[in-house]
Amino acid sequence: MDGCRKVILDAVCRRRAEGAHRGSSAFVSAVIAPTGYAFSKTQFLRLLDDRNPVPELDRLEQDILNTANQLGIGPMGFGGRTTLLG
Repeated sequence: MDGCRKVILDAVCRRRAEGAHRGSSAFVSAVIAPTGYAFSKTQFLRLLDDRNPVPELDRLEQDILNTANQLGIGPMGFGGRTTLLG
């Protein structure tokens, strides 16, 4: 799971580098499942306060959320405490 965490946080950091100068924002959707694309569409539409029913995956999601919000990237890459919402 640590590899998944690193890849997702790297995507968040790269998005900041690419998007900050354009003033754009983005959604990050990551799915760790054998069904890939089809399942990612349903995950992308999850409510922001939805929690994963699988304890290990919930811990991973919450860790990524908390870590990304400590990076100081903020909305649209302009700095701040809220980088990811859910």
